[in-house]
Amino acid sequence: MRFKFTKSRNAEFELPFKGYIKKSYQMHNGWYMLILVNNVAVLQNINLNQRIVAGSVKKVIEIDDGKFMLVKKNKMKAVFSPSGKMLADYDQKSNLFCNGWFTRTNGKEIALFDENEQMICSKVTKALVYNDGRYFISVLSGGDAQKVGFFNGDGSRIIFTNDNSFKRLFSYFFIADGSLYDINGECLIDANQGSLFNRNLVRFIGKVTSFVY
Repeated sequence: MRFKFTKSRNAEFELPFKGYIKKSYQMHNGWYMLILVNNVAVLQNINLNQRIVAGSVKKVIEIDDGKFMLVKKNKMKAVFSPSGKMLADYDQKSNLFCNGWFTRTNGKEIALFDENEQMICSKVTKALVYNDGRYFISVLSGGDAQKVGFFNGDGSRIIFTNDNSFKRLFSYFFIADGSLYDINGECLIDANQGSLFNRNLVRFIGKVTSFVY
């Protein structure tokens, strides 16, 4: 879940910025946040005596376990723990998912971490984690091939694929390696059998089906 913040005032925190405050919020994890007139975000945890300052902030995203992500207008993102420790430095490929997992870049490589900051996989090219807990991982050559594929939230693999163009269509279908599958991994249209399909039509079917199930 991603929260909407509560409008709140903290006089002691706001005093040094008086006259420059555009918006003032309290996050669910106890942090206070100011958006100043120059779009600088100032975040303060009064209890931990921690402060984070970032310019050109477009939005801040917080999830259930208290982690949060700053998103800048240039799409650079950074991920922080509830205590304010930076878990992933500013990069367009840094990301925070609803289950507490996050990605971190190291040069051109991306690593995926779980909610406890334990590495799941390195040399990641794509990581998608959905609200229902299912997730997809693809890796570069030399990455851990045992970690790739589309998985249930409990870690059981639905299908094995390293297709970087993997796409989930709404709730009940996904495309991998040019084939169409249902959410349980059953192949509905197999590209290896010479079957072709119109992706726009499939997206339409997926959208309609999501209202039926």
